[in-house]
Amino acid sequence: MTTLNDIHRALQNLIRIGQVFDVDLSLTPPSVRVRAGDLETDWIAWGAGRAGAVSMWAAPVIGETVLMLAPNGDTAGAIIVASLYSSEHPTLERSGDVIALHIDDGTVIRYDRAAHQLDATINGTANVNAKAINLTGPITIDGAVTMTETLNVKGDIASQADVTASGISLKGHTHGGVKGGPDMTGAPQ
Repeated sequence: MTTLNDIHRALQNLIRIGQVFDVDLSLTPPSVRVRAGDLETDWIAWGAGRAGAVSMWAAPVIGETVLMLAPNGDTAGAIIVASLYSSEHPTLERSGDVIALHIDDGTVIRYDRAAHQLDATINGTANVNAKAINLTGPITIDGAVTMTETLNVKGDIASQADVTASGISLKGHTHGGVKGGPDMTGAPQ
């Protein structure tokens, strides 16, 4: 028999805000435990942004504030439907024009749609593997470039410094048997 207390507890548990206090990524599906007041859940799943032909992954962390939904007030079947900003994990952006991903190692991928600007700060290595990469627009590279394949150029190549190939300097190399002066009348033979 359902009592008034049972109904009250079920209503109280329908939607709860709590903090993740344990994470187990080896479970199927990966799951967390949430503490909401005096309630501690068993292992529950979290909602993914996408989990079909497109799949997104971002595991909750201990201390993350979450919104938990428990169908029929039964926390055994609860799921996390969203994360919420908190004093421990505050928002790092304040503009409605910015879409950003901040990772706790210092990596930030940020797009400002008002300025039409994408910025990426990667605290590590970036690897891009593609059948082809096409870049349109002026490109500035601040750092050394190493290539393992042939460089094909359809336009001019300009350098403000010397160019070397197999140890031979474009500026400093010499030619033997070259005769200078007024006898020079045409292109080298």
